[in-house]
Amino acid sequence: MHDELIIEVAPGEEEKVREIVTREMENAYPLDVTLDVNVGIGTNWNEGAH
Repeated sequence: MHDELIIEVAPGEEEKVREIVTREMENAYPLDVTLDVNVGIGTNWNEGAH
């Protein structure tokens, strides 16, 4: 499965938001499998893409 979110974040808040988004996406629904979440940060989609 592939989900993509684009979030605008105030400068200096990137790591805090990364932690929140990762935690919430990994635990969005109780499952028997682990969900891997990758977060990229950049000033445009290309910079933030993996």
